[in-house]
Amino acid sequence: MNKTAFAALAEYMDLLLDAICVVDQQHRFSYLSPGTQRVFGYTPDEMINRSMFDFIHPDDHQATMAIAQKINSGDQVVHFENRYIRKDGSVAHILWSARWSERDQRRVGVARDISEQKRLERDRERLIARLEHMALTDPLTQLPNR
Repeated sequence: MNKTAFAALAEYMDLLLDAICVVDQQHRFSYLSPGTQRVFGYTPDEMINRSMFDFIHPDDHQATMAIAQKINSGDQVVHFENRYIRKDGSVAHILWSARWSERDQRRVGVARDISEQKRLERDRERLIARLEHMALTDPLTQLPNR
């Protein structure tokens, strides 16, 4: 794709529901697409030149560092999950696909917010547990059914 065609395509990147992120070897964001605000709750300008670890949930730092090192060594990673802390303090569950760009010496990743999916999974698990309890317990005595 020539540069003119790419520039024309870039004009429509704000339509993406996902965020495209480019991170240098020191884990600093060097590019973020307009979808960043939908996914992370920050504008691209608020995240550029800052470490990704400034935004990642503290419990996910170690696993994320291991994946980043794997990608830096040339592996492509698909379906890695971690959590980010949004600007409003809420937690965003993020699903990543990422690879190393040898030409640019950067990690390039696509971030998808799966927070709603995670919430629905938790609700489903609670409902199943409740239904199992109702099926296995006498409603009057709360004793297990035979």
